[in-house]
Amino acid sequence: MTDCQRLLGALTVLLAAWLLPATAMAQDHCSGLDYDTCLSQAGCTTIDGVCALATDPCAATWAPTDAADLCDQIEGCGFVPPGPCYCPPTEECECTGGSPPACATLE
Repeated sequence: MTDCQRLLGALTVLLAAWLLPATAMAQDHCSGLDYDTCLSQAGCTTIDGVCALATDPCAATWAPTDAADLCDQIEGCGFVPPGPCYCPPTEECECTGGSPPACATLE
């Protein structure tokens, strides 16, 4: 094994040790938030009424309460309007169950 390979291996271990806590924190920042707080946090979304970490990278810096044009300004991302029957739990609606607005990767 060359010195470069040993150094690369050591740097990989150090980087992993540094990133693991940040990854765990990113996964935790959405859990347990109430609905309104969840939708005001970048990187969070609701799945079946429960706040969760958004999986699309475009959502990492965009919150569902942000303006649509903020999403459209992110390279490779586009605004996805709320689904049919989207209804925040704080409102009375005739139908419910639609997805909240989102910022998603353009395909």
